[in-house]
Amino acid sequence: INTIMPPAQAREPEPVAAVDWDALVLEMAAGPIHEPTEPQQPEPDLSYIPLDKPLVETLVASCEEQGVPLELALAVIERESGFDVDAVGLDGHDVGLFQIRSSNHEWLTKETGADPVTPEGNIVCGVWFLAYLYDYTGSWEAALTCWRWGPGNGETSKYASAVLGAAEHWKT
Repeated sequence: INTIMPPAQAREPEPVAAVDWDALVLEMAAGPIHEPTEPQQPEPDLSYIPLDKPLVETLVASCEEQGVPLELALAVIERESGFDVDAVGLDGHDVGLFQIRSSNHEWLTKETGADPVTPEGNIVCGVWFLAYLYDYTGSWEAALTCWRWGPGNGETSKYASAVLGAAEHWKT
């Protein structure tokens, strides 16, 4: 059985607003209304680094700024202090995560504006110093040898080999 429905009430169409075509063309020529956004990259999981989050952030930022591989900085810290922010060398002259010698504190502070006695400053100075030695020597092996023995002493370094090997462990 077909049921016939009565026709819908006829309505007047809504008035359409006038379009300013000149303004629309100018707006379109100016580019998109909203800037396109790049897809957000997920933050890397750095929870494997045995430091407080602010120190990890300082380390990552310093490595990025100075062009030092994060895994290399982690290997140096592991070798030098075992991630102990309060580490002091046996003779009392090497301090912090990077075990920066007190004879280097003054010039590193002038170069970086950071205090190598504080954990954050020790990271900034340590990473900066690694980059400096790399620029001076041209290789990470030579830079690490200079880190351990000083520049220009002709030493080859088991230390550099050990740190470079440890850096492989820290690659994520």
